[in-house]
Amino acid sequence: RRPISRRLIIGPERSRAEIRGLIAGAKHSIRILDHKLSDPDLVGLLRERRNDGIIVSVIGRHLMGPIEPHGKMMIIDEERAILGSTALSTLSLDFRREVSVVVHEPALVKKLNMAYQQLSARAGALAAHLPGDRIA
Repeated sequence: RRPISRRLIIGPERSRAEIRGLIAGAKHSIRILDHKLSDPDLVGLLRERRNDGIIVSVIGRHLMGPIEPHGKMMIIDEERAILGSTALSTLSLDFRREVSVVVHEPALVKKLNMAYQQLSARAGALAAHLPGDRIA
């Protein structure tokens, strides 16, 4: 067997540790498109990162309008993007067979970030909220 590329995040074997590492290693921003974000451990880590001054933005189901999203995306520091089926939910991270790819190509990450920014602009202040945050 050939070794699996480190660019692939394959779950459940590697999902939690690798995604946790990417979030923990962020230097200035974490942008997430995931309508299933609910894992208590990762939500807690995202809160910690936000408290550390990292910009954390989440677009979930309530912000997508009539679109029923399936794929998930995370952009870390506008340098790396993670695209695939891995949701930030306990079931997806720990039990389901999921695959995501880590993209380092600057031109592609820039385009993905621009698309995210357009969705985020429509979401407004709601994109700054994590599951469990109080919304005034």
